[in-house]
Amino acid sequence: MDSEKAPIVRLVFPFNSNIPQADNLQRVWCNILGDEGPGSLHDGLSTRGLSIGVSAFTQKLSKDESVLVLEIKLTNTGAQNIFKVIATVLGSYKDSILSNAKDLERYIFELESMDKLSYIHQDLHKSTMDEASQFAQNLQNDIAILGAKNILKGTQNWQSSSTKDKLWADVASQFVSFVERYLNQDNLRFVLMASEKINRSVSSSCGLLESSKDQYFTFTYRKVKFNPIEISEEYSTLRFNLPKPNIYIPTFAMDHDILNSILRQSAAKSSQASLSLTTKAKWLETEAKLISLSNTFELWTKLETSESFKSKTFISFDLVACSVDPSPLNTMHCEVFVELLKLKISQLLYHSELLDYTWEIHASIKGDARFGVTITGFTDGVKLMLNNIVEHFKDIVEGHSFTADDFRHARVAVRSRYSDLEQDSSLAHALTGLLVVMEENVWTMEDRFDALDDLDAETFKQFLVQFSSSSKFLRLFVHGDLHSTDDIIASINQISHHSNPQASFNHIEPSTVKLNPGKTFTISRKGPKSDPTNSICLFIQTGPRSDSYTKLVTRLCAYLMSLTLVPDLRFKKQLGYVVLGGTRILRTTVGIHITIMSSTFSSKYLQRQIDEYLLSWEKTISDLSTESFQSDVVDPFLKTLSNKLDESGGPESLTSEMKPSVGSSNCAFSGDCVKFHRKIRDDIFSEDYDISLHQSSVQRLKLLTKSDLLRFISEFISPRSPSRASLSVLIDSPLSPEESRKQILILHLEVFLKMKGLRISHNKLQDIVETSNGTPVHLMKGLFKHFVGQGESMRLCTVVLKEAVKQIFEGLKSGGSQRSEEISSNGDHISITDIPSFQSEQGIIRKTNHL
Repeated sequence: MDSEKAPIVRLVFPFNSNIPQADNLQRVWCNILGDEGPGSLHDGLSTRGLSIGVSAFTQKLSKDESVLVLEIKLTNTGAQNIFKVIATVLGSYKDSILSNAKDLERYIFELESMDKLSYIHQDLHKSTMDEASQFAQNLQNDIAILGAKNILKGTQNWQSSSTKDKLWADVASQFVSFVERYLNQDNLRFVLMASEKINRSVSSSCGLLESSKDQYFTFTYRKVKFNPIEISEEYSTLRFNLPKPNIYIPTFAMDHDILNSILRQSAAKSSQASLSLTTKAKWLETEAKLISLSNTFELWTKLETSESFKSKTFISFDLVACSVDPSPLNTMHCEVFVELLKLKISQLLYHSELLDYTWEIHASIKGDARFGVTITGFTDGVKLMLNNIVEHFKDIVEGHSFTADDFRHARVAVRSRYSDLEQDSSLAHALTGLLVVMEENVWTMEDRFDALDDLDAETFKQFLVQFSSSSKFLRLFVHGDLHSTDDIIASINQISHHSNPQASFNHIEPSTVKLNPGKTFTISRKGPKSDPTNSICLFIQTGPRSDSYTKLVTRLCAYLMSLTLVPDLRFKKQLGYVVLGGTRILRTTVGIHITIMSSTFSSKYLQRQIDEYLLSWEKTISDLSTESFQSDVVDPFLKTLSNKLDESGGPESLTSEMKPSVGSSNCAFSGDCVKFHRKIRDDIFSEDYDISLHQSSVQRLKLLTKSDLLRFISEFISPRSPSRASLSVLIDSPLSPEESRKQILILHLEVFLKMKGLRISHNKLQDIVETSNGTPVHLMKGLFKHFVGQGESMRLCTVVLKEAVKQIFEGLKSGGSQRSEEISSNGDHISITDIPSFQSEQGIIRKTNHL
């Protein structure tokens, strides 16, 4: 099949999904073939430059029929040698994984342990609606095969208690029979998606049966006959093996009697539990405590009693080289460093992800020579992961243990990651723009790319020498099971050297700009080249982050705003696709943010509409009676404090939810326990954790009157306030209004036509829109001609296309009439042209460490 994307081959093996133990057998199949550890299929093919990724999964086609799918992301070399790759899978790889019965028994037993353990310790990140939906889906399965006790879990399990059971030999034999029966050439169907040139080359090397073009989906494909071939000398030397014993499985999980007992106890407890959610409230039963403080080291711990944290440890630490000057170049040195570290450790830590361990490393998150590490999972496994990270961290810093090829790969990975960020949406640019302007040492994208261009192996080695010899400060937070805290400290000490005597020094944490009262600042930038949207992020400063009461009142304002912001601005006024609003916490200040992304209105128009909304919102609050203010505002807000981690307007702190520079593949799917840990980590590492102060502020908030809140709003938030301090980050599309309108029209049509079942390629749709010049009648004719030519019903095309064109053009007209409307601004708007000058003029809220 012709494709403009990187080549991919899918090997498809049909099988009967009603055979005994089908769920278990296909789970084993997916785990073995999709493994990425040493000796795996991915490892062998990628080492020879044939592939860049392998995944295995199943798809259900009907009640009795399913398919096993092996998807290999190929390099061009792999695509040109596709038959040798397939022969390797069906030959030497298949033989290797089936040749050692004892290893196969051991691996399947471990999979059973991991499956039960993951189910017992699953994180609380699903809503009750999602749980009910999953339960209903499970009920659609054959309950006789699934088993009544597995309805909630949704998958089968083998029943056993130890590795000595004869069952595991029988299970291994079943799996061998399953693979021999279905993983063979006679049962194989494969699809190669690659460039036309590669496909023609592959077709010419075997029997071409048919070449055609699908009239509905408009792709070109060729049918070929696969002939078995001898594997060349080059590929016959590939060595494969089953995954080695997973060292991250806790010892107790290797006894299935213990796991089964835990499952029975949990089931009994659940059957007698109330329907109220109490687990999250338990997180607040204990406080994080400062255990140790010196000029080089700060230790915080938080013991957890919740079942979600049982046998688990979450650790986070920040390691700062205090003598290395903050600069864009040193920030990029840190980025290259963590990419090198990832090259060393990612394969070693891969099997930890099968048990939902996570690891993430942030490079220079505050613009200085700083590395932030977070590891979560079962205690013994976390210690192993930490030791691996520390060992390779030390080797790179002190031994410069990397090759020129490693350095080149790391540098390319950094550039690729930053190029993706540069092409992100205007909304993302507006949100990060707030950090660039307000936070100290958050360098612009241009500064970072310039520094990356200047970075080479010599400057990097000089950075490593500086980092190694610099005085360092370590801040560590251990959360959950605290029994291994001493071991964790000793391990990190190998790179922090915090226990060694060091000369006295002062470390000043990067901080935040303090906006002058009564000033309204704006900074305008162009968005990504092809992005037709405009965005605004308005930040209104309300006070210092260390003022717990101000922070709570700000959160109360955000809570009130969340009730009307989206209904008013997104649905009623239809200002944009995305409307967010809530508390925004920076390093040392706190405030309110309102962020909008629109395809119709300019950022300046959005700014005016936000101010109009705030005036209306202020009046709504003033119209409340004293009694309703307490019962409808304060009381409901206080109830949300114990359970709510994030606001509907996004996370309060962007840094706490910031994507790490490198990390495990499951970081993005972290549950509430990990999010909760990140939130406390952010408070502690920003020197803002004080639970007693928070509790006293809550008591004070209970006495808050409507007059108090209105006084706060009129002083800090209201557009009429002479003392309001705000910053607007305006991101406008670089496209002309006409180009932007065409891009939006194409996006709307693509979505609408896809929903109606009418398929058209992006390039073809773009040609039709260009030819029609955006005229509804010509557009309708062009689309009608195309779809009728593809064999679609004339009546269907007429009805659907009339509806599409009418709805989309009405939407564009409703916004277009106001897009260029002249905006009259209130107050003194000051445009920011130079960020460093702006920061020095406003001043930084400085926090000196206790060192």
